[in-house]
Order: sequence, then C-alpha cells, then structure tokens
Amino acid sequence: MYRSSAESLPVGRMGEPADVAEAYLYLMRGGYSTGSVVVVDGGGTLV
Repeated sequence: MYRSSAESLPVGRMGEPADVAEAYLYLMRGGYSTGSVVVVDGGGTLV
C-alpha cells in the first residue's frame, strides 16, 4: 500500500517529517507571510 501510494504521487515518494519541517521553516523565515496555508502533500491534490 505504501509503495503504490508513493508511485501515484507526482513526486514519486511518500512524505517524510523533514518535508513538513521544510514548509514550516519556509513560513517562519518569511517575514512577509501572514495567514498562509501551505499544502504539503507531494502533489496529491493534483491526482
């Protein structure tokens, strides 16, 4: 199930905690970002 889910995503792999951490740091570093929603799903909303 894990492998087939990863293959169906545009990025070709499942997300890792580091992927979520990168999005978090991106928003924390951006001093001009307010009220933003960042979807970290490997393109799953496109499929």
